[in-house]
Amino acid sequence: MSINKSVPKSGWQSGFTLIELMVAMAIFLILISLSTAIFIQTLRTQQEITNITGNNESASEVLEQISRDVRTGTNFSIPDQHTLTFLSAQFLGKQGNYQIVGYKLVGDAIARCLGGKCQQGTYDPITPPGVNIADMSFWGMNLTSGIPRITITIAVTTPTGAQPQVDTYLETTISARNY
Repeated sequence: MSINKSVPKSGWQSGFTLIELMVAMAIFLILISLSTAIFIQTLRTQQEITNITGNNESASEVLEQISRDVRTGTNFSIPDQHTLTFLSAQFLGKQGNYQIVGYKLVGDAIARCLGGKCQQGTYDPITPPGVNIADMSFWGMNLTSGIPRITITIAVTTPTGAQPQVDTYLETTISARNY
């Protein structure tokens, strides 16, 4: 039994040419560049969504804080559409202690005054830095008789210059509890 060994003809080599390798590398680099650009854009979009979600959660927490105060409040006053003042019950044990509470929009933050600070007009921001409140409005029903109802709307916006510019609107209506 003889083994047939074929010998390539002279001048012919098996494998890829330099041009074939360069074309393959160019196609590979284009694909890698495209996939990298898509991956980076996806990361940026995810970061923007995370920021927007965090801002909305912070605004919702502030709205819930206002709601808790309104539920225990009496003697509501809405001197203008963007300011709410009232007496709020602070329960310490079995004794009720009422004090003035106020909320209003100061710059791009929701601010609160409590007790003597309201009489001085001193409001402290309660929204975290970076959360931009574009608008906050109060509407009242039955403020002088019956069960008072307060509707609060808040417009949360992304920081100026951020892309995309996203506005989110939160609204709630709260009935004060009469004890």
